[in-house]
Amino acid sequence: MVDRDTSTAVIRLRGSLRSGTAATLREAVESALGARPEAVVLDLTAVVADDELGLWAVPAVAGDAERSGIPLTVVAPNRKLRTLLRRLGARYVEITDVAPVDR
Repeated sequence: MVDRDTSTAVIRLRGSLRSGTAATLREAVESALGARPEAVVLDLTAVVADDELGLWAVPAVAGDAERSGIPLTVVAPNRKLRTLLRRLGARYVEITDVAPVDR
């Protein structure tokens, strides 16, 4: 689900993130970036990371956002998930355990 206001696109994913579902994440972020928001928030609160191959999509879309000049924040309350994302090299992205305050 993608929520858009005038400045921030919020993408809330639910369910399993694995190699077979990573394309859905990429498509959602690419669509949000195409609308040229000031920022994108990728909310992984309700996501279960079933394999590391699926998680590779997060650093990939973070790089896309960086190249577009749009900041990307990943919300991942699960500490294990945050650690995995950092280990996979999600360096162009802020990874936090709480959602940014709604505007």
